[in-house]
Amino acid sequence: MGSAAGRAELAAIAATELSAAGQRQVETALSMLSASETQLGLLRGELVTAARRLNGAKVLSMRLYGVGPITALALTCWLGGAGRFGGVTWSV
Repeated sequence: MGSAAGRAELAAIAATELSAAGQRQVETALSMLSASETQLGLLRGELVTAARRLNGAKVLSMRLYGVGPITALALTCWLGGAGRFGGVTWSV
């Protein structure tokens, strides 16, 4: 989503160029981005784990150049139908 250096630069610019209210808005936005990245990281981990357990996704990622575990999982579910893979449990 963005580099730590980029966020630090944005915060520094906000500190010198914006009012206190503007600085607070930037600070809030950066905090929201950080929280979103944390949640996306957790979700990515769950998807990769599911892809490593599902035979179709494993085969696709090994045989198709450039296809990683998440894309392979999406393709497997799309081509075969998500209901076809009853052995995979999803936590929400």
